[in-house]
Amino acid sequence: MLWQPLLVGDPEMDGYQTTQQIRTEPRFAASPVIVLTAHAIAGEQERCLAAGMNDYLSKPCEVAQLRAMFKRWLGSSRANNA
Repeated sequence: MLWQPLLVGDPEMDGYQTTQQIRTEPRFAASPVIVLTAHAIAGEQERCLAAGMNDYLSKPCEVAQLRAMFKRWLGSSRANNA
């Protein structure tokens, strides 16, 4: 699985558009898209999930929160190596 950060506010193709593009590609359609953002504003989590992202975490966050999210989406053996 390839990890590539998405910028939600990228001027060329934002994270919402990128996620929607990922979901149209059969080989990536089931890949988890996880958001880690500094833009923790009202409605942002709902907007991300509605765009097809699987999970949402806002900064600042604890390492334990991030690890738990990786475990949830990647499985415990792969998350422990993250």
